[in-house]
Amino acid sequence: ETGLNDSRHRYYRIYGANVDLSWRIGGADKPTNPFSGHHAGIYASFVYYDIQGGFSHRGYMSDKYNYAVGVSYTYSHPLTRHFDIAFSVGIGYMWGKFMRHRPIDDHDVWLSTHRRSWFGPTRAAVSFVWVFGSAYNERKGGSGR
Repeated sequence: ETGLNDSRHRYYRIYGANVDLSWRIGGADKPTNPFSGHHAGIYASFVYYDIQGGFSHRGYMSDKYNYAVGVSYTYSHPLTRHFDIAFSVGIGYMWGKFMRHRPIDDHDVWLSTHRRSWFGPTRAAVSFVWVFGSAYNERKGGSGR
């Protein structure tokens, strides 16, 4: 597959999954949203990707999946009674294989295969969280329950 998006031959294909187990830090004395506040946790993820720029750029494609495990910190802030915004960072170990390729004519030509092994920042995220069911977040100016 050439993956042509437009005349500049740019495409990005990334998919995978993430599991994060986290615990709230402090705030146990407040009967508000249990998802809001500071959290520390552990996570595991896997990802498959194929990233390429223009016609003169090399591309990078994972060979099967790449994996990561580590520790995470999340801060979640209530926006409304049912929505939060969460900021998360993770530090851990990532490993896997990737291939370098270059577009020639209408095909991606394989150049080399490399192993990746990395310890350091492995994730960063901004998420909008929908707290469905009973509203946890307090209304401004009162308890709002």
